[in-house]
Amino acid sequence: MDRWHAVQIASDTISGIPYLDPLDCGSCRVALPQAAVDSIRLGNPVAGFWKSAGLVVGIMMVPVVIMCLGGMCSDDY
Repeated sequence: MDRWHAVQIASDTISGIPYLDPLDCGSCRVALPQAAVDSIRLGNPVAGFWKSAGLVVGIMMVPVVIMCLGGMCSDDY
């Protein structure tokens, strides 16, 4: 699997810049014939990471909120 950004699709080729290379690296662009590509996945992996991290933190906070709403977080102990 190759991960690219700045992907361009032509009539017979698909080209892009490897994900770890900067966008302004024109000499880094690689191309494959369309026949060699079986699938393309679109998206932003960095945004996906932050969405997943936010979901995990949010799920972990639910029990804390429930305990506080039930009166278990007060200083009356």
